[in-house]
Amino acid sequence: MKDLACEKALLMVPALSEESQEMLKAMCQTAEVMLQSRLRNNITDKDCHNEFVTAAALYAVAAMSEITELGQMEQITAGDLTLKRKDGTLSADRLRQQADILMAPYVKQGIAFQGV
Repeated sequence: MKDLACEKALLMVPALSEESQEMLKAMCQTAEVMLQSRLRNNITDKDCHNEFVTAAALYAVAAMSEITELGQMEQITAGDLTLKRKDGTLSADRLRQQADILMAPYVKQGIAFQGV
């Protein structure tokens, strides 16, 4: 499954140097490990294959956007989701939110505190 998430991430940001592609692959592997650890006990990555692959790719692209020049891109497309900003920067938080939404039915729910 690792190759699928990397392939999807590379499709989202196709104009990367070889070095950046390798970094993105590492980010995909890290995202998959993180997602695996968050899956509910009775759920495997095969139960939510498409969502898992897409979420891992989104998390990886979000991480890359924070540490590289991906912020200069004008558009990222993942299935029906397209993120484009006039100033050319990506919102890593938005990418993570989309990944969280995809995986919500399959992951353990944590405790969150919200200010009022």
